Parts: sequence; structure tokens; C-alpha cells
Amino acid sequence: MSQSTNERPTEDADVSRLEGMLRHLGRTPSLRFSATYIAMTGVAMAIVTFGGVTERRVLVWFGSSLAMCATFTFVSVTVWYRHQNVINAAITIAVAWSFARIVGLAFAALLLWPQNGSLGALAFVGALLGLPIAIIEWIIAAAIGVAVLRWFRAPIPWPSKEKEK
Repeated sequence: MSQSTNERPTEDADVSRLEGMLRHLGRTPSLRFSATYIAMTGVAMAIVTFGGVTERRVLVWFGSSLAMCATFTFVSVTVWYRHQNVINAAITIAVAWSFARIVGLAFAALLLWPQNGSLGALAFVGALLGLPIAIIEWIIAAAIGVAVLRWFRAPIPWPSKEKEK
């Protein structure tokens, strides 16, 4: 059987699709991209918290996997596929992650309200009060992470406008 000239090997097609998806995500507006990450990871963290409290391992596994995939995609796109300097990328990552944690605690507090009463609300208020310090800590950690990741992998060259047309 001969392979047609229009078909590419499966590995090349998968890599080019992933590359294309990441480039497309890199061109989306930063606020929309961050808000999507915050919502998705917040829900995933709430699923993990709810599964941990109710001792349902499947929910913990599912929420952890969802949060891990979302964070991997968010960090990859922010570090390698956006035209941001290290500080701006670190601030974007730190603020988005901190707000995702707040959203996760809010959802978890709502889900666990019948079981634990005000304990979830107390955790939510504590997280809100600690938010400024958490953001400062995560900016420093994210700046180090962005610098190291950019050092290991050179920035992706952006295609020129002439090639895209």
C-alpha cells in the first residue's frame, strides 16, 4: 500500500496541531485567557477539595488532572508563546494562580457548606486576607520559573506577517 502525498506521519501532524493550538492561545487576549484559566482551575481545585473532604478518590484524581493540564497549558503559553518580558509573565502567572485558588476555595465553601458550615467560609476569608502577600510571593517564584524555563527553551520565533498570508 502506498501512502498518499497529502498525508503526513502521525507524529508530525500531532506536533504541528499542538504547536498551532499553543500559538493560537498565545494570540488570544490576555484577560480572556487568564479568566478562562482562573475559572477552569478554580473549579478543578474545588473538585479536589470536595473529593478530599468527602473521601472520594476519583474526584481528587479528576480535579488534580484537570488542574495540572490547565496549569501546564497556561504556563507554557505564557512563558513561550506571548510577547511579554519576564516580569509581566510572572505577574500574569502569579495573579491568575492566586485568583484561581480564591475561586476554588469559594466553590469548595459552597459545596461543603451543608457538611462543615462556616469552616469553608472562614477558609475563604483567610485566603482573601492573605491574597496580597500570596501574590507577592508567587510573583517572585513565577519570575524565577519563567526565567529558568526561557533559559532551557529559547523563545519560539514568531512567523512573519508575510508568511501567514
